[in-house]
Amino acid sequence: MAEKKDDWEFSIEEEKIEEIKEESKGTPALKRARNKQSKKLKLEKSDNVKFRQGRLSSSSDLEESRAIKYNPSSVEDRFQALVFDLILPSLGAYFIPEHLPEINSLVAPYLGVDSADPNYIYQQTNLFVRAGLFILIYLITTVPPLAKGATLGLKIKKLSLNHIDGGTLTFIQSLLRQTIGVVVNVISVIGLLMPLFHKQKRTLHDLMFKTICEKED
Repeated sequence: MAEKKDDWEFSIEEEKIEEIKEESKGTPALKRARNKQSKKLKLEKSDNVKFRQGRLSSSSDLEESRAIKYNPSSVEDRFQALVFDLILPSLGAYFIPEHLPEINSLVAPYLGVDSADPNYIYQQTNLFVRAGLFILIYLITTVPPLAKGATLGLKIKKLSLNHIDGGTLTFIQSLLRQTIGVVVNVISVIGLLMPLFHKQKRTLHDLMFKTICEKED
């Protein structure tokens, strides 16, 4: 003998039946909508990965893509930032030999200066010592900060220097840029003048090491 079902049991079964009907009616449309949305998200994700990681067809395409959102610094701002960066090396190269003449005596044997006269030693080693101190202090005050995005001068002018792909330079990249790159710039002369006519205001060593100097928002 079949058991008699209560009213609430019939109500629950009816609700389930209605839910199944609604799901069966909406399933094809829902699937199509979900598939379309999924394809759209995959395309957007793919484009985003290509842009962020620089996986474009060539380096020229990469630089062109990066330049779309590139906010180049002005030549005046870059020059002023350079002046600020040269202040500490200049002060060090001027004052350290004046207050620590022993440095000249330490360097003298390596330069072939053989004399007991402090004045003679100073005269013969002065230029070399000052130039060496200037370069050393310049590298110390620019290479590590540049690997983090900006030197003191760049920070003062609210600029940043990054790789063309949007990331910061490594320490080695920063060191090579500030040594080999700067030497090439100075020797060629044209490298220093390039920002005057380059559309992205980049110097020769910017192009060599694929760096960009941008104005912070």
